[in-house]
Amino acid sequence: MNIKQTGFKQTKIAGILCSAVLLGASMVPIGAMAANLETVGNVDSGIDETVITNNSTSIATNSGSIVSTNLSVADNSTSIATNSGSI
Repeated sequence: MNIKQTGFKQTKIAGILCSAVLLGASMVPIGAMAANLETVGNVDSGIDETVITNNSTSIATNSGSIVSTNLSVADNSTSIATNSGSI
């Protein structure tokens, strides 16, 4: 596999639509991925597909934490309703 680094060529990966995800009260930026590798000769594309799959898995894990955050917000809303009932 012959790979040489020359000019800057961006390669955007589909599925990453936002640059920031709200987790609680903090913003966590998710930078867009770019590659500046120019291929020469034959390169096994299976290696690149494996890397994209691993990145997609980490994004799915972050989405799971967002769902957990939303559940905790629902619990907080329930406790506020209980306090209103006691008043």
